[in-house]
Amino acid sequence: MPLSFNGIGTRYYGHAEESDSGSYTATEWIIFLWLPIAPLRSWRVSQRRKGMDTFLYSNAKYMVKPQPLNRRQVLLGYLCTIVAVAIMVVIWVFVRRA
Repeated sequence: MPLSFNGIGTRYYGHAEESDSGSYTATEWIIFLWLPIAPLRSWRVSQRRKGMDTFLYSNAKYMVKPQPLNRRQVLLGYLCTIVAVAIMVVIWVFVRRA
């Protein structure tokens, strides 16, 4: 199960191939500052019990089954990371010039 503290650790990202029962495929990532760094594995996820879910903390309970790594989610995860880092670099460059 994913575990993170202040944006560092592991987390599920993605919501693909949703079924009628509400289950879906998600990929577990190693994260740093909430950005996906490396995919670990994909899971078929069904939420068993809702819990508190905030920006820094979640205690929702899930039932998961291993799945083959979802390549589409991996590509989207890397794309999101590249875009976020590019935005941060552009902001840093503009702040440095001011």
